[in-house]
Amino acid sequence: MRSKWLNVGVIVFTTILWSMQMLPEKSDNELFFLPFLREHKYWITFASFGVIVGYHLFDILVEREKIEKKWVKKFLQHIVNLDLGGNNYHTRVSVLRAKKGYRIFLSRLWYLFVIRFFENFKDHCWRQVFKQIPIHLFSEYLYVYQRYSYPKEKKSYTCFRVRKDNGVAVKCYEEGVDCEIMTSCISDIILPDKFSQLNQLNTGQQKRVKKYMHDSFIADSNYETLLTMVKRANNIYATPIIIDQQQVWGVLIIDNDEQQPVSFKKKIDPVIERYIKLFSYTISYLKMK
Repeated sequence: MRSKWLNVGVIVFTTILWSMQMLPEKSDNELFFLPFLREHKYWITFASFGVIVGYHLFDILVEREKIEKKWVKKFLQHIVNLDLGGNNYHTRVSVLRAKKGYRIFLSRLWYLFVIRFFENFKDHCWRQVFKQIPIHLFSEYLYVYQRYSYPKEKKSYTCFRVRKDNGVAVKCYEEGVDCEIMTSCISDIILPDKFSQLNQLNTGQQKRVKKYMHDSFIADSNYETLLTMVKRANNIYATPIIIDQQQVWGVLIIDNDEQQPVSFKKKIDPVIERYIKLFSYTISYLKMK
């Protein structure tokens, strides 16, 4: 439908351009609007051209991404319903993509400080909000591009800076290989603000947090990554989504924070290769439309 409107717009623009060139010479008995058209014909032409270009850019940058995201969510729902039991609402399936920090920074400021301003006061979550804003503006971050999860889960704004030893998703993205962890659950632990303050926890909790970080490929220097997470999953499977020319388009993540270990790789291994091929083909096709 959008391509049809774009074609109509091009025809209208061509008609306007032709009409501006065919305006009659000035005469005494001419129609009242002809002097206006004659005087402003260049502005009318440029404005028409700007509308067509603007609509085309909006279609490329906004509308196509909406269609892409809608399809991705349906795809993730399909994985949950067919291969992960369907009724396990503590399991999330997400697609993470890379984006420069300044692009995420601007969108986060708008959403968290304008759209959700009053909700943040109501939920008493301003402290968490500030931790989820990327501060390294020219570094790459992995952010949640789309997710299918249990009904009442809050929308995630966690992002992971792409650098060495900064989590399972970053490792998968940088190395282009799948990886799985089943480690200790730390969802019940209130983490201190700094890694150096872990000694405030009891010995058992300290061991669980350090084991979680080690198993999840999170270095001590990247401890703040833990603080940005709303949900600290301990069963995680990540696989790269590779499209044209071996480019890593994003990362598919399946995770939950159940106490018992769960091997998502074992559950989905028979079909994941076919899913990724289908995903890569469809994304490439949507980009060409």
